[in-house]
Amino acid sequence: MEQAIRRLHNTMRHALHCVYLGFLLLLVTPHAAQAEPVQNAPAFTLSILKPENESDTFTYEAVNSSNMLPDFVQALNDVISLPRTIEIRIMSCELPSSDISTTLPVTLCYSTIQHTALLDNGLDDAARKSQIMHASLLSVLGTLSPVLMSQLDISSSSEYGKDTPQLAATLALLVGDGLSHDAVEGVARAALDIVDAEENQELPAFWILRGFNRGNTNDMACMIYGSDPQGFADAFLDITSNETVSSERCYGLFSQRTDYWSSLLESHLKR
Repeated sequence: MEQAIRRLHNTMRHALHCVYLGFLLLLVTPHAAQAEPVQNAPAFTLSILKPENESDTFTYEAVNSSNMLPDFVQALNDVISLPRTIEIRIMSCELPSSDISTTLPVTLCYSTIQHTALLDNGLDDAARKSQIMHASLLSVLGTLSPVLMSQLDISSSSEYGKDTPQLAATLALLVGDGLSHDAVEGVARAALDIVDAEENQELPAFWILRGFNRGNTNDMACMIYGSDPQGFADAFLDITSNETVSSERCYGLFSQRTDYWSSLLESHLKR
C-alpha cells in the first residue's frame, strides 16, 4: 500500500510539473502563438530566363554573369515604394511592337538588348559583354519607365516622347550608389550610340517610337553628364564638342528635369 501511494504521489508530481512548464511556455511566448504571417511588401523583382534560342545565349550569359541589373533592382526597392509588385522579365521573345506597353510583367527581349548594343563582332568577348550590359541597363530603364508611370499614376506635362528618356535618366541617377559610376556612364554611352545608330539608319523603329529620337536621347545623356560634368568629362567629349551641349547647359537640364521628376515621384519615395 505504501509503495502504491508513493507511485501515485510521483505521478501527480510529474503531471503538475508538466502543467507548470506548459504554463510558463505560454507566458513566455504569447505573441508567437498569435502572430499573423508577414505579407511580402510589393517590390521590383528581376527574372533572367534561360534562352530558348541559341542566338540569345551570349547575351543571356553576359546579363546573367553580372550583378549590375540585380544591384539596380535592389536599389530601386531601397528608394521607391510600389502599390504592387513589378516584375522585370528578360527572356527570348520577338522584338517588341511600336506600341509602348504598360502591362505587367515588364518584358524585355534578348533581341532588344542585342539590337540596342549594336555589337561589333571585331571586339573581344569582354568588350562585347560590357556593351551588352550597358545596353541591357538602358533597355530596362527605357522599358520600365512608362510602366512605372502607369503603376504610380504619374501624369507628366513634358512634351510627348520626352517622358521615357527623361525618367530613365532620373531613375539611373536617383538610386545613387546603387549604380556604379561606370554603369551610369555606360548608360549614357549606350544612349549616344542610339543617336549614332539613328543617324546611320541602324536603329530599330521601336526605340524611336518610344521617344528615343536624336534630340530626346541627347538630352538624356546630357542630364547624366550634367550630374557630374567633371567626372564624366572624358566620356562626353563627343557631345561637349557641340556648341549646344555644354557643361552649363547639361547641369541646368539635369537640375531642372531631375527636380521635376523627383517632385512627381515624391509621394512614392522612401527617403
